[in-house]
Amino acid sequence: MPGHARGAPQFDRPPTRAPGPVEAVPRTSGASGFRLRPEDSPEGSLPVKKIASSAALSGRAERIAQRTRPDSWKKPPRRIEKSECITCDTCLRSCPEEFGAIFDRGLDVVIIPELCSGCPACVLECPVDCIYVDEDWTPTDETMWNHIELTAEDAK
Repeated sequence: MPGHARGAPQFDRPPTRAPGPVEAVPRTSGASGFRLRPEDSPEGSLPVKKIASSAALSGRAERIAQRTRPDSWKKPPRRIEKSECITCDTCLRSCPEEFGAIFDRGLDVVIIPELCSGCPACVLECPVDCIYVDEDWTPTDETMWNHIELTAEDAK
């Protein structure tokens, strides 16, 4: 094309930019890996991951030790439909720490019903809508509980 140096980028329009300064953040904070800095955003516009209290985390440890789901949880747990899941781990990163019910098991991402409160946090973040209510859930197998216990020990 005349007037352009060989190999120079040719744009019909200027490249687009983010609405404000951006910074790289760990993958756990968002699917894109970038976000606006909090000081450049209106108050409350960025999702903030709540840090679980030590009491909430000890409740999770107790559920892992007992391998049971509390009777006080009225909502059924969730399940991931393997045939629809793209294994992006967005659900895993969005599950509140006090539950920590979602695990990456190689090619599958699974929800442990005994740890899942039935809250919609993972459902709201799933890009392919493959998470459903599991009214007919079955107890988690021994192999998976062993994996969960090893993972919980590594987090200490």
